[in-house]
Parts: sequence; structure tokens; C-alpha cells
Amino acid sequence: MAHNLEPTNSRIELNPEEYLLTGTGKHQVEEKAQAQPAHGNIDHEVPDATKLAEIQHLVQHLAEENRTQLAVTELASLRPPDRAAVLEGLNPRTRGSLIAEVHDDQTVAEAFEHIDPGEAANVFEYIGPERMAAILDCCPPEIATDILHKLPWEQAGAVLGKIKDRKAVGDLLLYRDDKAGGLMSPRIVTLLDSWPAAHAINVLRYSGLDPEEMMELFVVDSQNVLVGALHLSDLVFAEPGAAVEEIMSQDVISVETGVDQEEAARLMDRYEVRSLPVVDSDGALKGSIAIEELVHVARDEATEDMYRMVGVTHEEHEAGRFMAAVRGRLPWLTINLGTVLLAGWVLSLFQSTLDSLTILTIFLPVVMGQAGIAGAQTLTITVRSIALGELAPSGTHRMLAIEAALALCQGLAVGTLLAAIVWAWRGDHYLALIVAAALIVNMIVAAMSGVLVPLLLRTVRIDPATSSAVFVTTLTDVVGIAAYLGLATAFLSAFNPA
Repeated sequence: MAHNLEPTNSRIELNPEEYLLTGTGKHQVEEKAQAQPAHGNIDHEVPDATKLAEIQHLVQHLAEENRTQLAVTELASLRPPDRAAVLEGLNPRTRGSLIAEVHDDQTVAEAFEHIDPGEAANVFEYIGPERMAAILDCCPPEIATDILHKLPWEQAGAVLGKIKDRKAVGDLLLYRDDKAGGLMSPRIVTLLDSWPAAHAINVLRYSGLDPEEMMELFVVDSQNVLVGALHLSDLVFAEPGAAVEEIMSQDVISVETGVDQEEAARLMDRYEVRSLPVVDSDGALKGSIAIEELVHVARDEATEDMYRMVGVTHEEHEAGRFMAAVRGRLPWLTINLGTVLLAGWVLSLFQSTLDSLTILTIFLPVVMGQAGIAGAQTLTITVRSIALGELAPSGTHRMLAIEAALALCQGLAVGTLLAAIVWAWRGDHYLALIVAAALIVNMIVAAMSGVLVPLLLRTVRIDPATSSAVFVTTLTDVVGIAAYLGLATAFLSAFNPA
């Protein structure tokens, strides 16, 4: 098909085959170009956490006194991220009643882009499927999909049936929200590799998308298979008649839809790309992940790992639900009870030693406590390295050697200091030697377990952040008791001091 590449002031009409705008219909592009976002009387001041808490308290107070319109006006005066922060801090009933009173769907959608999807989904029962669909129509498809993922299937189906661009949202719903397919945005402009540069620029000019959505451009062949990528500046400064395939870079980093979001974030960080294309198993382009999503993924994954290390669920933090806290913490407390009983049983094996040298009990918490801290330090480094993909199987031996050497050096330093304190306090060089030796042994064991335990859990396909701390603490406690009292028992057997 021939294209007129001469400059013109009139709008070029493009056939659907030439207009490769993925994930949204032409009517939505026109609506987006014509829509004027609703803005309240926004203050130029950037509110800090304290100010947002005051506004949240005010909005909650106004809503409880049935002064809903004043509360809505207060919300409308905020920037969308601040509006979302205030809404997220309200209880679900207040949040739902306020959103029901905000008649501008775009205003609510702007807040939904920044609010937690679960909290946004909670307003469904207060506004119903039609209003929810109208709001989600104003959201990017990936945001709408995240919110629908949090609804029960029957409610999500009712909303999806009323969404205008149900195909784009429905396609995204097929992917889990923690995979690349669930993280991607289908709103991308793709260029055919055979297009002249001038025609490609015209497609971008009349696509209706924001310029910042065009900074990273992807090139496909006639079968929609990803073949390259280029920057907008490359296209602008190219010769008008040059084909896109002559300008593009074929070295493009991509992921498949089923790749875990952590792996996608690692790739974006490693190769410093602002947009990561997502393809299916045949290489067909499905969408892209923006660099902004990398921040959310890193934050969510780091938060989840920290919660899991201490047996707290993410849902408990978000909703503050009492029963969620019980279900999240009680199993780990029960497991910890078993490990403490195990340590107590090991301690009972040395009852005769303790009866002979009761002074040993004074320094037992010191040996166990120091090793516990050392184990936690090593465990934190190991879990972080696993999460960031920095610890390959081939690097296990090297990390073990490094951590063991560090533990030995730290053990010698702390053990020497402890021995000096014990000798100065009790005047017993045998006791000082036993305490120092037990501390050194236990710190080495703590370091080794801090590396091996999370790696072993990863091998058996268990999240290393889930229960590593429990096992490492158990090992340091049991080994600390055994090493300390074992050395003392050996000393009594060898020297049998009076």
C-alpha cells in the first residue's frame, strides 16, 4: 500500500491495519484526547505524613457527621497521590460512601491509580457494578485488572461485562497479578518494521497517547512478533524514507507473560531499560512494563519478605484484621515453641554439668545471643542476595567461605573481649577459655546456617524468607548450648577441678 510521505497540515486517515495501537479501541483514544481531567483547587504545598494524617482525620470527622459534601470538597483539593493516601487510611464504609458522592469518575480513577487495589476493590459494595465499571473505564487497563483481581469472580464478572474495553482488561485477567503478564500495560504503540520513518511519526502523532508513553517504541513484523526497539529521538532524526527496520535496534530485552515479576524487575534493573516488552510463547508482543512498576514491585517484594521473616502476613498490615493477625502469627509462635523445647531438652542433657558449675548459667545467654545476632546478619544478606538474583548456585561455596571467615574473625574479636571480661570478673581462666571457645564455634555455625538454610529452602521450592529465621535461630540455640556445655563437660572430665 502506498503512503503519501510529503508533509501535510491535514490529518492523515489510517486504516486499522496501519494503526497498530494495542490494548484500546479507537473510540477510547478519541475520548482520551478530548477529555479534560477534573482538578480541584489544588494547593501548591506538598503535604507531609503529619499533614496527610490531619486531613484524613478531618475527612473522617466530616463523613461521620454526615457533612459528606465538605469531605468530598476536601478530597478534591488534593493531588491524586495524596487523595489516594487519605482514602486508603479511611475505614471501608467511609471510603465507599465518599466515593459514591464523587460524581466525576475521572477524579476517582486518578486516585485508584495510586491506591492499593484491595482497598479500591472494597468500595464495590457501596457503589455497585455500573459505577465501578464507569470508574475503571477511566483507569489504565492494568490498573483496572489489578482491582478486578481483588474482587470475587462473580462481582468481577459483573463489572467486566459493563466495561467498554472489556477485551483489553479481560485479556489481562488471564494472567496472575504477580507475573509479567499481570504487571504489563497493553497500551503501547507498535511500529511495523517495513514502515518508512515519516509514516511511523504520523502514526505516533495521531495515536492520541501522551508523549511520555512513546519514549520507548517497539517494532514488530507482519505477524506481530517483536523484532526490535527504538527511541522516539531515533525516529525523529532519521531520514523520512528510511525503513523502521534500518533504524531500530535488534538487541531488545523482553520477557514472557508467565515470568515472575521479581525476575522482570531484575532484568529492568540490570539492563537499565525504561520499558520492558512482554511477549507470549511465540514471541508476539502483548504489552510492556514501565519502569515505574519496578519501584512498586521492589517495595512490595521487600515488604513481603520482611513480614514473612517474622511470621506476619501482608494482609494483616493492610487491613489490621484481628483474625488475620492470629492466623499469620500463631503458627510461627507454635513452631518456635517446639524449637525452644528442643533447646531445653538439649540443656537437660547437661544437668550434671550445670549442677557442678552453676556459674555456667550466667554466660549461656551471652553465647546464644551473640550467635543469634550474627546469624540474623548473615541471613539478611543471603535472603537479599537470593531475592535480587545475585546469588547463583556456583557462588554458594564462595559465600560460605566469606561468611565463615568473617564469623571466625568476629568470633575471635568478641570472644577475646568476653574472655577478658570473664577473667577480670571471676578470676577463672578456665571459664574464660570455655566461654570464648563456645562463642567462636557458635558464631561460625550461625554464619554457615545463615547461608545454607535459605539456600536449602529455595532448593525445595519454599520461599527463603518464609521460615529461614526460625530454623537459623533453632540451630544457633541448640548448637550454642551443646558447644558451651559440651566444652564445660569435657573440662570437668579432664581436670575434675575441686
